[in-house]
Amino acid sequence: MEEENLTDHRYIYYELKGNAVPKKMTEKQKSITDWNAYNANVKIRLCKLEREERSSHKICTDIIREAYRNSTIKGPVGIKTVPYWWNASINDKRKECMEARRRYTRIAKLNTREDEKLKANEKYKAKKKELAKLIRLSKKEHWNKLEKYKAKKKELAKLIRLSKKEHWNKLCNDLNGDIWGEGYKIAVKGLKNFVPYDLPDKNKREIARRLFPCSSSGRQDYRTTTGRILAELKFTATELTEALNKMKTGKAPGLDGIPIEAIKETERANS
Repeated sequence: MEEENLTDHRYIYYELKGNAVPKKMTEKQKSITDWNAYNANVKIRLCKLEREERSSHKICTDIIREAYRNSTIKGPVGIKTVPYWWNASINDKRKECMEARRRYTRIAKLNTREDEKLKANEKYKAKKKELAKLIRLSKKEHWNKLEKYKAKKKELAKLIRLSKKEHWNKLCNDLNGDIWGEGYKIAVKGLKNFVPYDLPDKNKREIARRLFPCSSSGRQDYRTTTGRILAELKFTATELTEALNKMKTGKAPGLDGIPIEAIKETERANS
């Protein structure tokens, strides 16, 4: 008896000559992080560091990366989705078909009469045919819905395109008569109100002195502006929190392999 997959498709078998290694099918993996273990790991590693070592970017990055790896495990998602054409009728008919197939298999293994085997086989084929018919009808129904959706979507895109063209031409004509009219309002509407940061003059002079240091002769020597000057620039905890709040979670980690969730959890646990 040929192998049944309960669809209109049939398996295609082929042989590869040579020492070909078959690929193994793997399930989709999902990372699960124990944040309590992560925070405990970070605190233990930080307690072992000296005061100067805690300000090292490389050491802190290594600690966060190692703590995240040790507290994260990967497991299968375990969520299986049904095809778009699946419905309750197909589900019930599939159960009947599987039951008829199991019954025919049991009868075929026993030393029963040929007429019983033939009757069970015919019943199984009838159920199988009914199931295939339901699947075909369901696929056809969903395909017709998809075609209608595509037609409506095409009509909508055409209307939007015509409306954009009409309003764009009207906007260009209005600009010829009044440059401060509707076109100007649309252009500046997306601009955010910039509030200048009120910095004392003393701090401004200090920043200018660090960015443009002077030589012993009193003249500016731009060659002395190196990474050492940038390394001395510091940021506050408030600025760090504001920067982290702007970062979106659920994104792929960078080159260091540390996701945004781990960095935010570290900041939350130590704030």
